[in-house]
Amino acid sequence: MMKSKNTLPILGCVAALLVGCVGMPGGPGESPGAIPPRLVAGKDGRLWDNSTTFGKVPPGRQAEGNAVCQQADFTRATGFHPDARNTNGTRFPRGGFYCEGKRQKDSSSSSTGS
Repeated sequence: MMKSKNTLPILGCVAALLVGCVGMPGGPGESPGAIPPRLVAGKDGRLWDNSTTFGKVPPGRQAEGNAVCQQADFTRATGFHPDARNTNGTRFPRGGFYCEGKRQKDSSSSSTGS
């Protein structure tokens, strides 16, 4: 499976700030698919089982999606699914975002945890 160096989709759930990478190539379509994307365990962490089921980010949620994506070092939200599921199949209360534009980390910056 090939991945672009500058694009890796992730999930951002505001309630838990969960992050997962895409499990198959593709990306958001015009509207959310009938079968919601679900996180699955993969060798690189949590992966989406089907990123193509994401639709466009609703205009009223773009700023929220961008903020979630930027917390995970991605540039912007480019997709959303209101019924995205965790690894147990439970619906994320606020849906999931598909993010793109992985940023290079500044080697001089430090990170803090909570």
